[in-house]
Formats: sequence, structure tokens, C-alpha cells
Amino acid sequence: MKQRMRSLALLGSVVLTGLVLAPASSAADNLVENHTFSKPSVAQGANKFKEVHGDTSSAEFPGWRVSRGTVHIFNQETARHRHQAANIKGGSNATLQQDLETSSGKKYTAKWKHSKETWPGCEDFTEQPYSVEVIGSDQEDAQDFKPTGSPGNYRDKSLTFTAEDDTVTLIFTSQSPASNGHCGAMIADVVVKPAARDNQGNNGNSGNNNSNNNGSEDNDEPDSGD
Repeated sequence: MKQRMRSLALLGSVVLTGLVLAPASSAADNLVENHTFSKPSVAQGANKFKEVHGDTSSAEFPGWRVSRGTVHIFNQETARHRHQAANIKGGSNATLQQDLETSSGKKYTAKWKHSKETWPGCEDFTEQPYSVEVIGSDQEDAQDFKPTGSPGNYRDKSLTFTAEDDTVTLIFTSQSPASNGHCGAMIADVVVKPAARDNQGNNGNSGNNNSNNNGSEDNDEPDSGD
């Protein structure tokens, strides 16, 4: 009897250990490379950034490419975020994009955080719009977004799409007015994963599934830090 109880206890310990160690989700599920813009690494300190453009190598800026203009990668302090972030108007409106391997006919959700530019002085420019599109999907028509609230008030945004090819291109394009100078939207923490329950009834509709997107005002609560 004692031996049986010991065996049951050991089995329960093994099962419990397995439950504790099993990850809730895998980072490998994210199709986006360099999704927190950790490369290039930017020196610490106030008002620090690195410039990336069309000639920047994939080794220095993996996954992403700049097809127009210049993007500035801010360090955490300058971005006012727990990760580095991309300013998509580094002097002029820029286009930042990444090719993603997908399965044709499958539904995916792109998620990211946005904020007004956090560089000193940019808080005076209230209009810092940008667009998002996914070439090779049913969301090739650009969707418009506009961060509001205080700089550094990062808000969650999302876009659901159905892939129409085995490779799609996620594109962020700054639409800030020329009068803004270098001030434009900040993009952080970009994630693309298969849409929830896509293989169980193809749940949900493609398109913008965040009720306060498409140029509407964001809530002004502080970033949750997710």
C-alpha cells in the first residue's frame, strides 16, 4: 500500500512538473523577426537613436527593410517603452516593411503598439497618422491609424487578414504632414500569429478588429506594459 502511494505521489509530481514547465505560448509562433526592434542596438541614455534606411544591411536590421525614407530606432529611454521602438518619420515620411511566411487561405492577426513620437518637442504636433497594409492578403488596401494622447502612451492596435499567398508583406507607412518636421508615429512590439480559432470554424472577420482604430481617438490610459 505504501509503495503504491509513493508511486502515485511520484507520478503526480512528474505530471505537475510537466504542467509547470510547459510554456503557455512559444515566441516562435510570431512570424515577425526582430519584432521588438532590438537590432540595431542603440546606446543607452537620453535622446539616443540609430538611423536605418534602404542601404542598411539585413545583418544590422534583421527582418525589416526601409523601402522609402529613413526610420529612427529609439532606445528604451528615448522611446519611453520597455523595448526599443521605430519612429517611422526619421526626417521624412518612411515606409517600413517585412516579408512573412504564411499559408494561403489561412487567417492571421497582426498586433502592435503605437504612440505619438517621444522625441522632445513632438508633443506639440497632434496629427501623426500612418497606414498599415498587408500585400498578398485580403488587406492590401491601406488602413489608417492615428496615435493620440501623450507621447509614450502606447496603445494596442491590430489588423486581421487572410493570406492569399505563401508570402505576405506587412507595411507601415508614415502619413505625417510635412509641417510636422521629423515628428511621426512610434511603432513597437509587432506580432503576427495565426488568428485565434482559425482552424476551428474560421472564426472572426478579416479586417480591422480593434474598435478604436481607423483614425479614431485612442483611450488615454497608460501602457499596460504587455
